[in-house]
Amino acid sequence: MLSKFILLLTALCSACNQNSNANKFENKLQHSPKENLYKRIKEIPLPHGYSRLITDEASFGSWLENVSLKKDKTVYEFDGSIKYNQAA
Repeated sequence: MLSKFILLLTALCSACNQNSNANKFENKLQHSPKENLYKRIKEIPLPHGYSRLITDEASFGSWLENVSLKKDKTVYEFDGSIKYNQAA
């Protein structure tokens, strides 16, 4: 089961197409680092040279792409306190 999960995750992250999201990524870098501009994982731009695989709507890959992200990018410690160095 774990090997299937790792294989699926690797497949989602390693498909190639270089022009799909390059401009989106550059535009989004200009916003505040505390503001999360993406609502779902699939909206995060891929690195140059990569593209997403087409997944079946009822698959785990599709579910993973549609996981909602928090609006606030604040990192918290294990005890609930805000992490001192947010850049690291």
